[in-house]
Amino acid sequence: MFKVEQSRQQYHRAQDRYDEANKQLGESEKALTKTLAELAELKLEKISTEEIREILRKGIRALADVKEQWSKLVELFSMISNLIKVTVHSNITTFKETVEDSKQLMLGGVSMSDLQRDLIYAQAMEANKFAYVVHVISSSYMQV
Repeated sequence: MFKVEQSRQQYHRAQDRYDEANKQLGESEKALTKTLAELAELKLEKISTEEIREILRKGIRALADVKEQWSKLVELFSMISNLIKVTVHSNITTFKETVEDSKQLMLGGVSMSDLQRDLIYAQAMEANKFAYVVHVISSSYMQV
C-alpha cells in the first residue's frame, strides 16, 4: 500500500509541474508570436540598427522561454516513464512469475490453495492500481 501512496504523491507532483509548465509554455508562445508579429510589421528601410537589435533580443528571449518549457515537459514524460518502469513493470513481472509458478503446480496435479489465490489477486490489484495512476496521468495530459 505504501508504494501506491508514493505513486499517488508522484502523480500529484507531476500534475502540478505539468500544469505550471503548460501555463508557462502558453505564455512563452504568446510572447514569441507577439515578437514575430512585430517583425512582420517592420518597414526594413525605416528601421535603425538599434531597433533591429532590440527585436532580436526579444525574439531570442522568447525562444529561450519556449525551450525551457519544452524541457519541463520532457522532464514530466521522463518521470512518467520512470514511474512505469519502476512500479508497473516490477509488479507485472512479479504477478506473471507467481501465475506461472501456480500454473506449473496445477499442471503437476497440485491444486491451488486459498493463500496462492489471495497472493495472485493481491498482486493483480497492486499492478492495476499502478496502471490506473499512469492512466490518470496520461488522460490529464490528453485533456490539455
